Amino acid sequence: MGGSICAGRSAGGESALRCLTGPNCWKYTARRAILKTSQGRLSLTTRRASAIVPTGNQFIQECCPMPNVLFICTANQCRSPMAEVIGRDLLTRAYPANGWRVGSAGVRAVDGYPATPASATVAGRHGFDLSRHSSRALSAALVTETDLLVTMEAAHKQAILRAFPQASDRVFVLSELIGRSEDVEDPIGLAFAEYERTYHLLEEWIGQALPRMVELMGE
Repeated sequence: MGGSICAGRSAGGESALRCLTGPNCWKYTARRAILKTSQGRLSLTTRRASAIVPTGNQFIQECCPMPNVLFICTANQCRSPMAEVIGRDLLTRAYPANGWRVGSAGVRAVDGYPATPASATVAGRHGFDLSRHSSRALSAALVTETDLLVTMEAAHKQAILRAFPQASDRVFVLSELIGRSEDVEDPIGLAFAEYERTYHLLEEWIGQALPRMVELMGE
């Protein structure tokens, strides 16, 4: 059978699940081996269930997880929302077979705020809709489930490493991924032209960083 194989095992160690990524990921084969004792003798019974089709995304995400990248700024209202939509578009077009989960968060964000009007306008001019964006604070759960955390500034990376030192191998400044050392400066409160400049900088740097991002996520 074609495709790569991913496997899972129950907490009790009784069952193993096998699935194929790609077009056959909706079907999997389940095997359960149950050890029984009968009159002091040990026997092995194997039961097979085939063509089991999951009903929803939870099983698929657990069995065939998609690579997950998170773009991070301060408040998750300006730079990282733009980086999120740019990154999702570029990754999907450059590596369509992988499947991607792309999100954003802020190191000092308050949950539930929209993207700034200027950011939403700039993104809209380039074909992206930020009207449904809702800011969220970077949490331990987000850090744990994310394969790659990409920050706008070195200060963001430092803040994450202070709070979550266990994520040191997964946190990078965007410019670091392309061999540079500059921050993506926050355009908040500046002229509209600065938002446009920030958008184009994100588009350029994320585009250049794609191969390194994919490499770091093991894809």
